[in-house]
Amino acid sequence: MATPNFKLFTNYRDGLRGIFGDCLLNAAGFEIAGGSGSALISNANAFAVRSHGIFSAPVSANATLPVLGGGNLAFDNGTVPQTTLSCRCYTIYGTVSATTGAVTFSVLNGVDFTKYTPMVEGPEINLGDSTGAILGFLYVKNESSAAFVPGTTHLDATGITARFSDVYGYIVG
Repeated sequence: MATPNFKLFTNYRDGLRGIFGDCLLNAAGFEIAGGSGSALISNANAFAVRSHGIFSAPVSANATLPVLGGGNLAFDNGTVPQTTLSCRCYTIYGTVSATTGAVTFSVLNGVDFTKYTPMVEGPEINLGDSTGAILGFLYVKNESSAAFVPGTTHLDATGITARFSDVYGYIVG
């Protein structure tokens, strides 16, 4: 019988760091705030975050996150050049307070790209500044006939594709 490798976890803290990293501890279920007809995003489920060794206090369901940022997003309804930058990826980011355990949310915008460009790890995705944990992403594609105005245009407006994902189940750290 093989001898177990106990050097894997030199102490309890290293063991937890190796298992959890900076991450979402359960599925947040990001969505359009109120379910529809809104320019804001929220979470459908209560969840918790681990960031820099601190486990957050529970975040209640239906917490409204900060307003989307960045400039207006161009439209590509098929009448503009294929080089039109009509897509954007937002990163949903959380930082845990060392004193209260409360999560402070940020919604970070990446670099705009065309609808013909696959979203890849790079400038299209803003991975934050490593002071917190990546919680999820929102991909926005504007195939309407008007500019998408962050914080104003409804995420389920005609011609707007808003695709949410949280990173629960992925160890980020």
